[in-house]
Formats: sequence, C-alpha cells, structure tokens
Amino acid sequence: MNKEQKKKYSNILRAKGFTKTQIEAYIAYKEKLDNVVVLAEGQAVKLNIKQMKSHPDYMRLTQKRRDWVESHLDDVFTVEYPNSEERNPVWVCLKEDKSDPKWFFWTGDLTKINN
Repeated sequence: MNKEQKKKYSNILRAKGFTKTQIEAYIAYKEKLDNVVVLAEGQAVKLNIKQMKSHPDYMRLTQKRRDWVESHLDDVFTVEYPNSEERNPVWVCLKEDKSDPKWFFWTGDLTKINN
C-alpha cells in the first residue's frame, strides 16, 4: 500500500470515528492481506524463519510448534492442501511434515523455491 492509499484509508476511517490506533491497526492488517501469496499445490517452499520470528505472537506459539519450526530451518517442503471442501488458499500444510496432526502455515511465512 503506497502513501496515497494509506492517506485515503486513514481519512475515510477518521471520518467514521476510528481512533488513530485503530486506523494504524487496520492499515497494517490491510497491508498484510495485500501481501498474501497463493501457492500452488506441489510448490517447493522453505520456512521464512525471519518473518515468523518477527511476528509479535511468535513467543505465544506452543513450545512444541517453535521447536518444530526451529528444527527445520533449511528444509525444503512441498505445499499441500488439506482434504477439505473449503480450501483456504492462504493456509497450507507441508507434505513432508510427519506431525500428527500436521501443522498449518500461513503462506506469508513461506518462501517459494524455484526449481
């Protein structure tokens, strides 16, 4: 989102009575949604550890989840979608994940590997 778009959204939300904090949160959320990456099933990916650890909620993840992530720093994975009628293109599983049940990953926390 560029500076003009931020100003536009800010003005609209301010006119509707939103506080500065609410406006900043909305713009940050909107920017995150704009950066969503849709990955094809079978796409090779790596975990974007820097992105994951920079998230404010990273330390709120279970120790088991953090241990799994940190033990797979340089591994290459294959994207797969869970068997479900309602596939959400921003949440995927990793084929090589042997956990039961498998972990879900937001596509913004994955980096495409070009073969």
